[in-house]
Amino acid sequence: MNQSWKVCMIFLAILLCATAKTESANQPTKTIIRLPEEYVVQKNAMQSIRLGDIAGAIQAPSQEDLLQLVGIELIGKPDPGQVVKLSRTQIHLAIREAKYDFANVIFEGANVINVYGTGKKVTIPEMVEAIRNKIKQETGWSNEELVFRVLTAPSKDAWLPDKEFETVVERINPLLYGNSRYEVSFFVDHILVDKAIFNVKVARMRKIYKPIRDMRRGEVIAAGDLREEWMEIDTVFNDRQIAESPQELIGNRCKLDLRKSEPIRLNGLETNYVLRRGDIVQMVVRSNGMVLQTTAQAQSRGAPGETIPVKTIGSGKVVFVKVINSGWVELVS
Repeated sequence: MNQSWKVCMIFLAILLCATAKTESANQPTKTIIRLPEEYVVQKNAMQSIRLGDIAGAIQAPSQEDLLQLVGIELIGKPDPGQVVKLSRTQIHLAIREAKYDFANVIFEGANVINVYGTGKKVTIPEMVEAIRNKIKQETGWSNEELVFRVLTAPSKDAWLPDKEFETVVERINPLLYGNSRYEVSFFVDHILVDKAIFNVKVARMRKIYKPIRDMRRGEVIAAGDLREEWMEIDTVFNDRQIAESPQELIGNRCKLDLRKSEPIRLNGLETNYVLRRGDIVQMVVRSNGMVLQTTAQAQSRGAPGETIPVKTIGSGKVVFVKVINSGWVELVS
């Protein structure tokens, strides 16, 4: 009984093994096709693109299958500068129409292939640099002054016909500062062949001046009241309200209270007029190493450092002087 059971088990094992080998022999061998993300058509390429041109690698059950696969036509050759998308589904249908065993085809790699006609590429970084140069040309800013950030950009590079082309950069909205939209267009023989849209943020990094202490309305700014800092300015209004040099601020009167933590803006100041029309002043005259003094009458109001006309009391002659303070002026002509 025991011996008979062992014989049955051995026979059953042999039967199962034979069945597995038979099923394996009947199982079709898979075809594996590896697809790249992009393919560039060569200048001397045929008018149609075949699977053998596109595929990065093909693993077929036999040499005969491989020869059939590489010759399958997929799409027509794109025009120069044109980009055509080729999907796995399109390739699968072409294989099916060629009467190949499409059910056992496996794809690896990209789901969609970008097929480029003959041409040349302009990359996203190259387009960004063209926008930067356009802004610098418009503003005269240096690389250190220009603060430039790309917010959105096209998802692909531009592919142009293999000819001489012109790049035109235009700002779509009127505002330079803050968020701006730029269009980069490409022309071949004065014909638009492609364009790309960018959204960018533009600001100016520049020197600003702050008071070293809180200053009250009516105080006059002196040289020792200022400190320099660098700040990013992102509106044209704020940029125009920041002085280019300390000399624009010194001697002016605070029209409003100034905080030491905030930059001084020109619209927060007013001219510190120390002379009014009709005021009597002492005029200093320097000539040949000598210093003379005479009395004159101001013909207009004036602030320290300004040049105004005065009339000498003795001769009644009108001359121009530089205002020193409320009581003194110096002849300049």
